[in-house]
Amino acid sequence: MIIEKVMNNNCVQASMNGQEVIISGPGVGYNKKYGMSVPEHPANRIFYVRNEQKNKLYKLIEHVDIEYVFVAEKIVQYAEKNLEKNLNPSLLLILADHISNAISRVVSGIQINNVFLDEIKRCTKQSMR
Repeated sequence: MIIEKVMNNNCVQASMNGQEVIISGPGVGYNKKYGMSVPEHPANRIFYVRNEQKNKLYKLIEHVDIEYVFVAEKIVQYAEKNLEKNLNPSLLLILADHISNAISRVVSGIQINNVFLDEIKRCTKQSMR
C-alpha cells in the first residue's frame, strides 16, 4: 500500500493493487509522506473508495473524528450480523456524520426533542432497549 496523500495522523489515502483506498488507524499517517509504504497492521482499517463515494468520503474525513467512523463501522457490523444481511456501504458515511453532529450538539448544549418518541415506544419496545 503506497501513500498518495496524508489526510491526518490517523488517516491516509493510498493505492493498493491499483485501487484507491483510505487506510485509517492509530498513527498510520504520522511522519508519513507521499510515496511511502504503509505496513499492514491489524489495527488499521481499509476502506475501498468507489467513485460515487469519493467526494463524500473525503469531506467526511476532513470534518469527522475518525473515532466516529470506527463507532459507525461497529454499529453497521452489529446490524449486519443480527439482521443477517449486508447493508448499503454508504450507511457507514451517513451514520458517522450523524454521530458526529449529535455529539457536537450535546457538547454545545443543544437539545433536539424527538416528537415521535412516544409513538416509537408504543410501536416497538425492542427498539428502545
